[in-house]
Amino acid sequence: MDLHMSFKPGCEQWRAASRYFTMVRKDIQRTHMARLEPREFLFMNDVLPPLRLRIWSSVEMTVEALQELIPWVRKVTGLVDQLSAEPTSGMNVRQFVRTAIWPPRLMGTIFMERLHDHDPYTLEAGPVVTVGVVNGDTVLLAGSAVSYVALAPHMYGLSVAQSGSFLIEHVRDN
Repeated sequence: MDLHMSFKPGCEQWRAASRYFTMVRKDIQRTHMARLEPREFLFMNDVLPPLRLRIWSSVEMTVEALQELIPWVRKVTGLVDQLSAEPTSGMNVRQFVRTAIWPPRLMGTIFMERLHDHDPYTLEAGPVVTVGVVNGDTVLLAGSAVSYVALAPHMYGLSVAQSGSFLIEHVRDN
């Protein structure tokens, strides 16, 4: 698998790409989330910080499915946080895209919001990071400073606040 990435720097480019990617993201969500019901989960253990998720899914969220999903969610949302903090690091972008492209072997459609975790017991919580997987393909990831969307098969857009935007093509090996 190879990634071809082109970068257009600048705040204006970032703003334009963000506006477009937001429209694409809203269309994806409108198309795929309308028939799904959200459920909230709180994952706690002794080692990692609490993880609050709101999940819409076309597949049943069994314990096994959640155990496969949670490590990927932690990793990819951590990369959203890292890329937001260090937007100009090319390595972070490649790592982000390689992780984002391959979610766990989920079939169906799943959307998740990682909710504020400063107080896992609060009832009010807006999303910190939004993740969307449709038919096993990651179609959106969004945080406060990062927006990643599938634009076409094997073609993705990534905007990074104050930095610019990337057009990313996933070229499959023959």
